[in-house]
Amino acid sequence: MDTPHETISVVIPSYNVEKYLQRAVDSVLRQTLQPQEVIVVDDGATDGTADIAKRYGPPVKYIYQENRGLAATRNTGIRNSRGYWIALLDADDEWVPNHLANAMGVLQGHPPLEWYAAAYEARREGTGVIEGVRRCTLPLVDGRYLEDFFLADARSPFTGSVTMVISRRAFEEVGLFDESLRAAEDWQMWFRLGLKYPRIGYSREVGAIYWLRGDSLTSQHTNPPEKILSLIESYERMAAEMGPAKLRQVEPLIMRWIGNQVRAATREGNREILRRIELRYGCRLPMQWRVVSRARRMTPGFLWNGALACWRGLRRLLQRLRMRRGRAVSRARDARP
Repeated sequence: MDTPHETISVVIPSYNVEKYLQRAVDSVLRQTLQPQEVIVVDDGATDGTADIAKRYGPPVKYIYQENRGLAATRNTGIRNSRGYWIALLDADDEWVPNHLANAMGVLQGHPPLEWYAAAYEARREGTGVIEGVRRCTLPLVDGRYLEDFFLADARSPFTGSVTMVISRRAFEEVGLFDESLRAAEDWQMWFRLGLKYPRIGYSREVGAIYWLRGDSLTSQHTNPPEKILSLIESYERMAAEMGPAKLRQVEPLIMRWIGNQVRAATREGNREILRRIELRYGCRLPMQWRVVSRARRMTPGFLWNGALACWRGLRRLLQRLRMRRGRAVSRARDARP
């Protein structure tokens, strides 16, 4: 390939987030390792996105397209990029200054690696309160990569587009984002990459800040449960086409996703989804989820809701009792001479 393997293109899809775009671009320009270019793709925004992006000049490049969704917007950026490495950042998030330097330290230190992720903070927009850190806790090989993406993400979920750095070769091998999906297009991409490249470079050092907003694209576009199950089934078919060994490899992550759907359907009382899961995955579900799923399907709604209300009330009572006991112990300790 003609492109030097050290070059980096940053792709920032943007849609009506002028309030946050400058923060995202500035966080890229503050990197200790500078990218070759920063591509802001305007997905038909009606706000001041164009003015903000054009204000920068090189290395920031502005591209406009009619509104086509997040997957298509990322693909436009990738197709118009020149770097060997494609680093993804959404317009309402930001990187810490050493994110790209850490990524290249891992990727260039292990040439077989074709993609990379890092830990990231989740902060509440408006308050800046850190609500959690998404970090894989499984052991790293040589302190730099995870041997099996599927096992790692099943046991210690860590993926997020905010820190992903992916090689051009990988995109050429597995294809770009699926533009038919309005949500979960990243799930599918990571799955496809994992099938081709199970090893993924990783850093436990926080590389980005993922800002939580109620009006973000992620919160606005969600797939219905039926669509999610269909997607999971399609992922299994992808793996099956590559043979029994690959199907066994993806099983831990598939079952984590199915477990999430059981929990969601149980909360929402969606008996049809529980029935569908039980028919296809019943014998593969852990026993506790089989019991919960069957109990929810067979219990009348008013009884189930009443039992849940009692259980939640009991949990709150136990929490209050533990807090009261803790305060009593603390007072007793402070009263000692």
